[in-house]
Amino acid sequence: MAGDLFYLSVKTLENPGVEHCITVSVNGFYKNDSSERVSFSPLPSQRATPCFSYTLAGCLNQLSPAFSSNLQIYLGSLLRTEPYFISPITQPVNHWLVSGDKQIKVSNFEGMG
Repeated sequence: MAGDLFYLSVKTLENPGVEHCITVSVNGFYKNDSSERVSFSPLPSQRATPCFSYTLAGCLNQLSPAFSSNLQIYLGSLLRTEPYFISPITQPVNHWLVSGDKQIKVSNFEGMG
């Protein structure tokens, strides 16, 4: 580990024989040059087209056009069958920091000690 969160190995529908290795860091997701035949390389790929995204779905979208189209189909079907995912909340929301007309004071740095 080189200070990253973890490393992924992905095979796409377009070319299932090729393994894409992805580094997951606090800054996002990017393709690296690691493979079964090449030693571990957590740095961004120098051999392939750069692939960086703040989300895993965004990174996979850059690697695989089939992933992009299948994700759109899946999300569309999910929203058609479960419309409450995008509907507003109909129940009143109770905020935990407010109790009736009294506000609960939250400690700050100056009040500690």
